[in-house]
Amino acid sequence: SPMKCLTASDLLRIRAQGRRGVVKLRLWSPTSRKRFLATWQNLLDELNKRAELGDVAGAEALFLSKNTEFWQNKTVVYNTVLKACANSGEIDKAERWYSRMK
Repeated sequence: SPMKCLTASDLLRIRAQGRRGVVKLRLWSPTSRKRFLATWQNLLDELNKRAELGDVAGAEALFLSKNTEFWQNKTVVYNTVLKACANSGEIDKAERWYSRMK
């Protein structure tokens, strides 16, 4: 089936609905999608480096610097911060991070 092109009024309606929490739509070009995925992977790699070293403060700082719904709703991100806590032996912090996941 042929793809429908969005008109300007379609885009305005979608944007207005999104502000009310009804619709979330993101149009990706192949270039922007690749850039997003590369950035996402770089952030995860940096977070994992900090976790491997047991750098809880660094992992927490990176987590909080990316204060977006997308970033903070990913289980892999929380698990990596938990890994930092485990590698540093900071059980209390691990328990707090675990409770934030629920």
